[in-house]
Amino acid sequence: MKAKESEIAGHTPGPWICCGNHVDDSMGLPLVRDARGFDRVNGYDHWLIAAAPELLEACEGLMEAIASLPPETQYGLDRVVGKAELATAKARGLA
Repeated sequence: MKAKESEIAGHTPGPWICCGNHVDDSMGLPLVRDARGFDRVNGYDHWLIAAAPELLEACEGLMEAIASLPPETQYGLDRVVGKAELATAKARGLA
């Protein structure tokens, strides 16, 4: 099911793997290339990029969990839920 959701979203299904200074998909193919065509990522960005599929899944799971709470227990969560909705829409190419 997750692969189907990823296909709909248009992104390569996880897990993505940080290999030194580059990020590969689960088949070992590079996911990120710089402007010169090298598959290297600067700084600590490779760790964040490698975690992207899990972060998206976790964010969507938390939004579902919060939505299932009784409304009176959701006080103060509007701002963080709004940020999560915007981030997930951006990750799916919808924002």
